[in-house]
Amino acid sequence: MSHVPYYPTILERLKTGEQNFLDLGCCFGQELRKLVADGAPPENLYGADLNPEFFDLGYKLFRDKDTLTSKFIAADIFDPGSELHELDGKIDILYAGSFLHLFSYEGQINACKAIVKLLRDKKD
Repeated sequence: MSHVPYYPTILERLKTGEQNFLDLGCCFGQELRKLVADGAPPENLYGADLNPEFFDLGYKLFRDKDTLTSKFIAADIFDPGSELHELDGKIDILYAGSFLHLFSYEGQINACKAIVKLLRDKKD
């Protein structure tokens, strides 16, 4: 994600501490860790994945289980009762770079509907 043109804008928005970020399909959480290394407050960063064993592997790989305070959520985006949906209406920036391709066309439409529910409603 750090190689895309909008990365500096995302980072600056997060550095203020007033916005939060969710990486859907975060796997090991490398995008969150890059944001933290670049100055984003870790407590405003969330990672979600269907497979929680990825979180433990990420902690082992990066050796930061005792220091990284970002929150990882094991959840299925299609399960309305999952912990992920406690964030409905609360996310400012959402990254799904390794996520939507996992689904059929219909699955992508349903995933996007769930993504929209996660995002904070802002009037600009």
